[in-house]
Amino acid sequence: MYVAAKLGFDWTLVVSNLGLKQAEIEQIQMDNPYKVINMISIALQRWRDRQDGQSDEVPLQQLFSALKNCNRMDLVDELQQKYNIPEDNPKED
Repeated sequence: MYVAAKLGFDWTLVVSNLGLKQAEIEQIQMDNPYKVINMISIALQRWRDRQDGQSDEVPLQQLFSALKNCNRMDLVDELQQKYNIPEDNPKED
């Protein structure tokens, strides 16, 4: 929910980088008109549900990668600081 509240209008780019298809993004938008936070939350939850069976570290690194690809280092830095996540993660390539 924290990410959804902070992401803003970049959300479609970020969730697309996370693997959601354009048709799925458009359906989320149509199902939740004028409710941007709901759209973002639903999209992130769908992506997270697809990560079933992976350790929490893998999806977190995928999220950071998607944010970096969308030039949202501000949010990466904020999440690292808020949740005490080290900047130099050895699994990050």
